[in-house]
Amino acid sequence: MNVSPFQLLKRSTADALSTRASAALAQWGAAWTTLPDHALGCAAASEQAGRLAAGELRHRLLDGGVSVWAAVPAGMERHLEQLVFGLSDLDAASGRHLASRLGGGVADDALEDLLQTLFGALTGRSSQAAPAQAPGAQLTRPGSGAVICSVQLGERALRLLLPAAVLPAPPPLRARPGAAPLTTLQRALAALPVPLSVELCRTELTLGYLRTLAVGDVLALPMATDQELRVTGPGDTTVCHAHLGALDGAYAVELIKAAR
Repeated sequence: MNVSPFQLLKRSTADALSTRASAALAQWGAAWTTLPDHALGCAAASEQAGRLAAGELRHRLLDGGVSVWAAVPAGMERHLEQLVFGLSDLDAASGRHLASRLGGGVADDALEDLLQTLFGALTGRSSQAAPAQAPGAQLTRPGSGAVICSVQLGERALRLLLPAAVLPAPPPLRARPGAAPLTTLQRALAALPVPLSVELCRTELTLGYLRTLAVGDVLALPMATDQELRVTGPGDTTVCHAHLGALDGAYAVELIKAAR
């Protein structure tokens, strides 16, 4: 039986990845072009899986042989070509800004560098194009820990799929200043006081008899001296049973069996 760990994406992790991607995009833009209106965001792959179909899924391999994917939308290379050369949208009527082999080559290089820069920032590893391979269905199931980072460049959205194994490890938890050191739950609760009650018995008297009672009268209780007593905790929960006795001049109980 195959068993996979259940991992949820923390908001702090998603925000940290978005910050890394934003810095990487700015680095790429400084080398290639002035960035258009853009936006970035990272979310659990199970929440964004449907958006991968909006682009051509390209398989890449990180150092170490781990697979990642980029969903590249149609027309992305042409869009990058226009950004790099500062061209407006294609004007088919005038024939200006038609696609060229030189421009297409530059756009391919720009896209490759963009993918390298983004994947490098998000995983800390270099990547390269690899033969086509579809991602496994387990990557987009809830709790897989995989992430989809979306990079919106103008009207084009590039999406990166990363399995949990390549994400940076979260920083270790740091104790707050002045906070007690971490300890086990058993040790932390060891000194917690728990109030216990010993139930002797319950009895009933008529109101008339109760009014005749005076100091010095003896009230017989409906219980034998060897009858079991109930020891209770908070919420009237039975903890155990016991016999009443004495020890060093004080009443005491001898535990005889635990509650079931």
